[in-house]
Order: sequence, then structure tokens, then C-alpha cells
Amino acid sequence: MKKVPSDKEELLTAFARETARMSYPGQMHPIVKAGMKEELGKYFTSKFPMEQIWDDAAKVVLTYDQWHNDRVNEIAKVVSRYKRSSFREIPRNYNSKVIAAKFLNTFMYQLMKFENCRPLFKYLHLPLDRRVFDALRSTKLSFSGKEKIQAIIRKSPSPYTIKYSGYKEFQNALWSVVKVINKQPGQTITLTSRIELNCFLWSFDDKN
Repeated sequence: MKKVPSDKEELLTAFARETARMSYPGQMHPIVKAGMKEELGKYFTSKFPMEQIWDDAAKVVLTYDQWHNDRVNEIAKVVSRYKRSSFREIPRNYNSKVIAAKFLNTFMYQLMKFENCRPLFKYLHLPLDRRVFDALRSTKLSFSGKEKIQAIIRKSPSPYTIKYSGYKEFQNALWSVVKVINKQPGQTITLTSRIELNCFLWSFDDKN
């Protein structure tokens, strides 16, 4: 058995490495081949500001969306290299920044197992996928931004082909979905984060 890291930097690197391995969305396995997994792993263990979150998550939340956008731009550079490769691991019409956001969002969700990172929970973005698209396409719930994001869904064959500006429209509208669900008659659970919408959206039926 290897020695358990005790140095803070080594420990945070180990946390980031394990979290990255747990963060690859299942439906994206056909896209994420070995080479790209390795590159993403290097990013999260060497470039991702793990220590900043660990030491000062409460400060990160003050500008979380900009912080998130900066990380998306960094990860998108890795994704873009694989879009340009001769192996065509990622279809040309897939948006590198939207894919990057998906990886980042699943990584951030996995980080919530660490108490130091939990102040960020309320601000997490919801990872977009086909099931989320299907739920929001058919829902009868009325919420701010509904027409705009349903128009984006109609024009997009995949959650990964939307523009990054469309991704931001989704995340803004999801706050409205949270508010509507919390105000439903008989609702006994109060949602505090967009990430909690997964269980609701995945269980939506045509009555919603």
C-alpha cells in the first residue's frame, strides 16, 4: 500500500485526481477516449485551482459565474484539441465550451463530498444532457425564460451543439424552475441549488 499523502499540496492533488475519475458523465464515454481522459486528468490535478476552493470557497461564490467561465475556457482548450484531431473523437458541430461546462459541472458536483467545498453547492450549474432537454421540452410548468430555452432545444440535435450563450440562458432559466417547483402546492422539500433539479427533471412526465 502506498503511503497516504500528508502534505497539503499532495493531498489536494490526490483529491482532484480521484474526483476527476468519478466525474466523466456516462453518456459521454463514446467521446471521452483514453487520450482525452488523460489530458483532462492532468488539467484537474495541475491547473484547476483546487487550493483556492479548499481554502476560500466562500470567497469564490462571490463571483462564481465568472470563475466558472474562466475554468470553462481552460477546459475548452483541451476539448478543442480533440475536435481538431484526425481521430475525430468529437463531432465538429459539438461546442467545445458546452462540453467543457459539462465536465466542469460534474467535477464540481463530485467535490461536494468535501466539507471545505460545500459553500459552493448553492451556486453549482446543472449538467445539461438529453434527459434535461427532454424534460424541459415537454414540461407544462411556466417559468421565466421557458420560451427562449425551448426554442434553443428545438434547433439543437444535441445538448452539446447549442451555443455557449444558449448554455448560459439555460442556467439562468433553471433558477426560475427552482422557484416554481418550490412554490408548488404541497411541496415539502425546498430546493436550494440548480444541481438538485436532476432528480425532478429526470422524473418529469407529461403531467408536468
